[in-house]
Amino acid sequence: MLIQLYLTLVVLAFLASYHAISRQDTYKSIAEETLACAVGIFGFGLLAIASYNIEIVSQGSIVTTTNEYISLLWVAMALLNVVYLVVTILDDLADAGSNTMGGMIGGNR
Repeated sequence: MLIQLYLTLVVLAFLASYHAISRQDTYKSIAEETLACAVGIFGFGLLAIASYNIEIVSQGSIVTTTNEYISLLWVAMALLNVVYLVVTILDDLADAGSNTMGGMIGGNR
């Protein structure tokens, strides 16, 4: 359980720094945003695998059920990061389309 708490704090620190950087408009290209989201998805996937492996090792205790739910939580966070990535890319493409094509793709802003 202590390992999961430590990994949770690491992920929260990563997310806090990611959002702080993205609010400063440091990410200026789709490739950089894709890379940042891919790192988040990979991290959440690893945490899901780690939580599930801890669940298998504990073999049938109350902690087992809790770890299974924690593993599902990490999978859900990875999926939310995928959704965030898709929305970000679509928004960037809409901005690029409205700037270069006179609003044909993203509309006038």
